[in-house]
Amino acid sequence: MSKRLSFQTKFTYGVGELGTAIPIGLAIFYLLYFLTEVVGLSPTLAGTVLLVGRVWDAINDPVIGWLSDRTRSRWGRRYPWLVLGALPLGFFTFMLWLVPPLESQASLFAYYVLMAMGGYAAFSVIILPMVAIATELTPDYDERTSIMSVRSAANIIGSVVGLVLAQIIFSLVENTRQQYMILGGVSGVFIVLAIAVCVVGTYGQYRPVMRQQPELSPHPMGRQLRQVFQNRAFRWVMGLYLCSWVGVQVTAAMLPYFVTDWMDLGEQHFTQMAIAVQGSSVALMPFWLWVTKRTSKQMVYFAGAPLALL
Repeated sequence: MSKRLSFQTKFTYGVGELGTAIPIGLAIFYLLYFLTEVVGLSPTLAGTVLLVGRVWDAINDPVIGWLSDRTRSRWGRRYPWLVLGALPLGFFTFMLWLVPPLESQASLFAYYVLMAMGGYAAFSVIILPMVAIATELTPDYDERTSIMSVRSAANIIGSVVGLVLAQIIFSLVENTRQQYMILGGVSGVFIVLAIAVCVVGTYGQYRPVMRQQPELSPHPMGRQLRQVFQNRAFRWVMGLYLCSWVGVQVTAAMLPYFVTDWMDLGEQHFTQMAIAVQGSSVALMPFWLWVTKRTSKQMVYFAGAPLALL
């Protein structure tokens, strides 16, 4: 089996990642604002919806990852999860951006907690096998770096696509609730199509890999988790990842309030600002990939963190 990945494999994998980046990008930038300003939830309940969704995500991620590792089928470990998870992810993406005909704060809170939990579970069903596929497509270190760079770029491009989609819909539709409903419906359909492209485009490269996959640890999940967290380097990486994304996502969640309430600008200006932020990330991705190949991943992180703080 060739160690180098074809352009088709990288491109279609990137399309799948782009599709999954749209719902999570929209949720990061818009969901808190949507729940407070459009649905009318109190800030406390709206924040709790996000908190419950994230706690649930932290619980179901290791479970789904463990089950994915142990899946046995003629299509391998990963692809059955992608096929089965695509439609639920599209469905919950659409339902999350609806405003149901409910009056009380408690009923609205219960509805969005259920939609958030369903959406995060469906997202985990898709994203965990997809990340595993990226590391299993090739044993070559540089090729793995390359496809993970494609994944990172597609992730940011997906968030930009979601923001551009929101900008277009907000400019064409006047009713605020209809804006978000259409946004959820269009992004839900796009998710299903993108995952289908990913499955069709990458399976040919992955099929020979299935025969060479190593035997899995026979230990139960709890014991494996304890072993993982005994690894000091793993704890450092987890901490860095957690702290980095907390900073990014808190900033993104506060941005619409800063633009609309403090700067006293319209929602379209927030979308334009978010596109500028994400667009600059896409533009600089080739440069950081170039630096990575000539130095190391650690050096890029150490260089990027102070820039992000600044």
